[in-house]
Amino acid sequence: MQLSRHRGQGQRRGLGKGHGTGSTEIGSSVVVAPLYDLPLDEFGVSIGWDLLNNKPARDMWDFRTIPNNTGTVHQVPSQKTFAQALLDVVRGDIIEVEAGTTHTGNFQLDIKTGTGWIIVRSSAHASLPALGSRVTTAHTANMFTLRSTSVNGRALQMQASSSHWRFIGAIFTNESGSNNADAIISSTPGLGGWSTKAAAPNNFVFDRCIIKEQATGGQRRGWTPAGVNLAAYGCRFGGFNDAGLSDSQCVGTWVYCSRLHLENCYLGYATEHIIFGGSAPATLDGSNDDTWPRDIVVHRCEFQSDGSTTQSRKNLFEIKNAERGVLANCVFRGFRRAPASTHDLILNFGCQENNAAFADFVHCRHWTVRGNLLYDCIGDIFSCFGNNGTPVNDTSHHLELSYNYTWGHPGGSTIDGFCRFSHRASYEIAIFNNTAIDLPHTTIEFGNDGPVFGTYQDPFGSEFSRRIYNNAFAYNSQFGWFAYQTSLNTKYGTNNWHVSHNSSIDSVNEDITIQPGGTPDNTGTNATLGSVADFKFTDPTNDDYSLQVDSPLVGTALGGGNRGGHWETFQANIAGVETG
Repeated sequence: MQLSRHRGQGQRRGLGKGHGTGSTEIGSSVVVAPLYDLPLDEFGVSIGWDLLNNKPARDMWDFRTIPNNTGTVHQVPSQKTFAQALLDVVRGDIIEVEAGTTHTGNFQLDIKTGTGWIIVRSSAHASLPALGSRVTTAHTANMFTLRSTSVNGRALQMQASSSHWRFIGAIFTNESGSNNADAIISSTPGLGGWSTKAAAPNNFVFDRCIIKEQATGGQRRGWTPAGVNLAAYGCRFGGFNDAGLSDSQCVGTWVYCSRLHLENCYLGYATEHIIFGGSAPATLDGSNDDTWPRDIVVHRCEFQSDGSTTQSRKNLFEIKNAERGVLANCVFRGFRRAPASTHDLILNFGCQENNAAFADFVHCRHWTVRGNLLYDCIGDIFSCFGNNGTPVNDTSHHLELSYNYTWGHPGGSTIDGFCRFSHRASYEIAIFNNTAIDLPHTTIEFGNDGPVFGTYQDPFGSEFSRRIYNNAFAYNSQFGWFAYQTSLNTKYGTNNWHVSHNSSIDSVNEDITIQPGGTPDNTGTNATLGSVADFKFTDPTNDDYSLQVDSPLVGTALGGGNRGGHWETFQANIAGVETG
């Protein structure tokens, strides 16, 4: 489906140009191999997920199947209270809670005997959207509510080594009128996280649930996940923008968290909707290694801010310390920069240990950002930085930005660019087959915050450490390709960067050949066009960026394909993501 020009309202119009072909799947979406196969670097080397077993994230564990439990069904409240049901239940049982009821407390999930899963479901679960669909506020009559009881209380707390719980059709919220600086759902014992892997919770699924703050009470976070095999599937998060807090999140974690899936979720109205890393937790099993989040999939999710220019906000999606992740087929919209703030980034990838003792163990690395839509936003689209003040290994690396589309960024801002990279936080970067329209500033910028490493040496020995190719940047940029007037050869080494087969509108100050300095790879295959019309998109007025058959982008990419994104595949993969 295609998006209308009523971008601020997120309305849709018409049908897209058809589904892609092929059989490779991420979840239930239609995808085309190899464009959306997860993930390889540009030399065919796996950079993702379970490196020991070489498994892609979608094969690691099954959160999409509801267990067929045959144990006792505990009826709440007709037979017992919700608190009593939590005490009585064993694995393989079902707790069925009457739809429309509210249960107030700081509920704890303990270790249970038996085998299999514990299902906690609404009595009207059959009336919820089908498995794999997203719940909305229209379904609340078919759900039950768990509400915290106190200031800074948690509605749900996962205890040490607790495991195998699945919630279906629950609403989690805070006590009305309380200013809650904690999380509504917490998988951690506190800010320090778990001290051992054995103590961390495992196998938890929130299936078609709503996690929200009360309208009359402040709430800092929705869910702080920790542990192994955790998922929010078809859920709705919203209302985490406490006026007294500068960093509230729908989902936020900075501790040991492995194999986390956020799939087909709505995340709205928070200062920063998602954050992974950014604080120094306690060591895990006596070691600093494996301490931060890893093996993360955020897939087919919708991120929305309210468009306000007065509410506090920082980022829509922020990675400070996390590795092996995929952000795919998501929609980001309505972001506005925070008042009097420099935190105005839509996708922010960085490295912030906050403790030099961790510098050798964790970074923002091995992330694939593929097939996403970003529109009606103000701020830099992608940013990559390093800022903990420790230059050794203070890096973010192995990042892929591919097949993304972005358009319709109003306001005429002078700082809205496509990609901005800190020079010391940008090795092994691949930026290819993206399409960007209507951005007023820099296309690709490698910053002048150094040199920290001196003449750049690629630690992975790859032919090119920065690869920028097959992109279509259709806007009148104030700057083109920009490196703070420092030769990229001098900054990164003669053969450590590669720019080819891109198409761009000629900019005011610099063009696509990158001035000054460059290698022969950066000339001859790039093209500057005079206007958006010269790209020959089918109907840009109505946000149809498929290509006419005579477009100069057709058949001229590195590898013989088209420059820019893969429109039909992109449309198929984001169909149904945006619901508001």
